[in-house]
Amino acid sequence: SSYTLIPPNQTKRSQIQRMAAKELEELQRWKEEHRPGPINLAPEHLGGSISLAEARKRQQIQHSQSKFQLKAKRDEYRRKEKEAEEAEIQKMKEKQREKANKLVEKQRQEEQQRRKTFAQDYSNKINELQQRVGFGFISGDTNQNPGNSHTVWLFKISNPFCTSQARSHAYKEMLKKEENRKLQEMLEEERKKVK
Repeated sequence: SSYTLIPPNQTKRSQIQRMAAKELEELQRWKEEHRPGPINLAPEHLGGSISLAEARKRQQIQHSQSKFQLKAKRDEYRRKEKEAEEAEIQKMKEKQREKANKLVEKQRQEEQQRRKTFAQDYSNKINELQQRVGFGFISGDTNQNPGNSHTVWLFKISNPFCTSQARSHAYKEMLKKEENRKLQEMLEEERKKVK
């Protein structure tokens, strides 16, 4: 394959060479002008103000103490690591305690809501029991068996010999029994749903 050779421009080449030579001369002149002068220092004793024996002794003491310093640093690191771990555990305990408190508060609110829901039912049952009560005593059990240990005897509300404290006690016992019965029914329904 053929190629074409273009000869250089002699005028431009000469100009570039003159510029390069001029720059080199300026560089050499700048170096000569900024050459550092001689250093004149006053003579002085070097090597510190202590003797070689004392320096060796200090070095030996530092070497023997380095083990204790390393042990102290290791103990400090372990102490800080243990404190950080304990702080993390305490943080987790606080979080679990907060969750437990929230759960207790939620259960308490649910219990209040449940009591409020069944309050009307309780009132209706109490009115029904009061209407069925006759003069004297009445058994809270359905089989009317006086010998049954689960039988709860209530005074008639209108009994003149019944004190206000006894009526209050009978009223509370009646509410407790009715609440337990409702709770048992709810548990039975939950068991049936699970089965």
